[in-house]
Amino acid sequence: MDFSTRITRLPSAFEAERGAETALLIPQAEGDVAKLLAGAGGCSPYLRSLVEKEADWLVSALNDPEAALDKQFTELQNGATTMLSFALRQAKRRVALITGLADLAGVWPLETVTAILTEFADVSCALALRAGLEGELRRGKLPGVTEDDLASGAGMVVLAMPRSEMGQGVHTALPMLVAEELNMPLAMVKIEQAGADTMYGNVAAFMSALPFHPSDTEGHELATHIRASQWLVSKVVREL
Repeated sequence: MDFSTRITRLPSAFEAERGAETALLIPQAEGDVAKLLAGAGGCSPYLRSLVEKEADWLVSALNDPEAALDKQFTELQNGATTMLSFALRQAKRRVALITGLADLAGVWPLETVTAILTEFADVSCALALRAGLEGELRRGKLPGVTEDDLASGAGMVVLAMPRSEMGQGVHTALPMLVAEELNMPLAMVKIEQAGADTMYGNVAAFMSALPFHPSDTEGHELATHIRASQWLVSKVVREL
């Protein structure tokens, strides 16, 4: 279904000049679509850069965004492993661009936006794991694993670790916890150092939301088990 006919709201450009420049990147854009590009580009340098890089793709994607994403996912899954790094970066730009515009314009509800982003994350992780396993398999590093096991990840779990290992044992403790919880061999749990990206979050930010804080009506005297819980959770969060 056409994107323009489903627009229900439009953002206002914080920087009108930048917004106008963004709209001009898509000469075919008219009416509300042009206003949407101007509003998005005038508020978000990131979205503007995506429009600039993916202008040709965006023109066709606006005719049927759902079909464009389905085609993108299919091409990503059927692409060559040797081109995976480029393909993932390109797909990330396109998914971020169309979901961002659809969210701003009210074309898709939040549930649809998050579902698409989740699907992209699942597909990306599965492809990256398969590519990594293929390399290990060729080098004979995975005894007992065949090419038939690659589609399922050979039963492996990969953790993206946003914390550095500085002797506190986090690179050992977390894989052990995962292996124990999933009842699987520790050798099947791999850990990779995550990049410097906000997508990996900051565990410490969740500390204030943990359920060990009493309400104001409970006064200042805390039971021993509550104080112990606070200390324990604080220590775990700092270690992570």
